[in-house]
Amino acid sequence: MDDSHSSFGAFQLPVGYHFRPTDEEVIEFFLLPRVLGRPLTPHLIHELDIFRYDPEQLPLDRDEEPKGWGYFFVFGKLGDEEGGGDGVRTTPAGYWKVQGAEKVIMDREETETMGFMREMVFYRGKAPSEEKTDWVLEEYRLNPALSELKNPHDTKMDNCLLCSVHKENTQLDSD
Repeated sequence: MDDSHSSFGAFQLPVGYHFRPTDEEVIEFFLLPRVLGRPLTPHLIHELDIFRYDPEQLPLDRDEEPKGWGYFFVFGKLGDEEGGGDGVRTTPAGYWKVQGAEKVIMDREETETMGFMREMVFYRGKAPSEEKTDWVLEEYRLNPALSELKNPHDTKMDNCLLCSVHKENTQLDSD
């Protein structure tokens, strides 16, 4: 195991295997169980405040060329009000900015909205001289009205995201 994996306690997959859950799988098998306090094994997703780091500092799966992928649980007050209500999340050297509309994620039967995903792009620097990069973040959150949640007003649900970070040119087609 290399240092980038061992320092964060990541589970390493055998050669040839890749961790690429669909949007529905991210919500159903990772984010929802984590919020409900159910165990997740193996530990493929780090718990890390990724907004304290710039994307190239994150512990990504370096076996994926050219820059890897990473999945992270992020906890704390995560509302847009931290970024001024405009969907911006700041890092030491730049910021993540929302691109496009939020995607609704339905259950397998397409009868219930399980959650939402929004895509962000990393900009290095500050406006007006920032530079758009190839780094992409997919931010997943649960639907507060999801029937599996005993208390839709539970604050831990609002304080937990699951984020995927990768370079745009490393994304595999999911279709």
